[in-house]
Amino acid sequence: MPLLVALLVAVAAEIAVLVAVGSAVGLLPTLALLILASVAGSWLLRRQGARTLRDLDQAVRAGQPPGPHLVDGTILAAAGLLVLLPGFLSDALALLLLIPPVRTRAGRWLVARLTARARRQAAAWPGFAAPRQHASGPEVVDVTDFTVRPDAPPSTPRTGPAELT
Repeated sequence: MPLLVALLVAVAAEIAVLVAVGSAVGLLPTLALLILASVAGSWLLRRQGARTLRDLDQAVRAGQPPGPHLVDGTILAAAGLLVLLPGFLSDALALLLLIPPVRTRAGRWLVARLTARARRQAAAWPGFAAPRQHASGPEVVDVTDFTVRPDAPPSTPRTGPAELT
């Protein structure tokens, strides 16, 4: 419900700005400004998107985690959607998201918000058991020592290295 209210407020604000600009400069200049903003935003989006894909490729080839580049790409996709929407406010927000420091801060905010939400939801699940943490790190189960015997009858589970049947 809050998302619907925010969407309605955003649409009303876009219409109000369009009407104000249209009454100040006229219909044709307003349409020209909207088209110019969309073209400029699309051009910048293409450049930033290509750079992000190149950085993602380099990170994967170097064996680094691609997480920051994936978040960057997600924010660029949102900026692309905002550029496609008609209106000056959505274009201004999209152009802001194309500035790398702004995009980095938005990415940190997004990751923190999603992490907090995931933790709240995981804690609310009945029967959820978080992995046990030991002083040396997470619990590790060694499964390298096992024997496969296709003719053996099924065995009951036991602790320690098990035989697969």
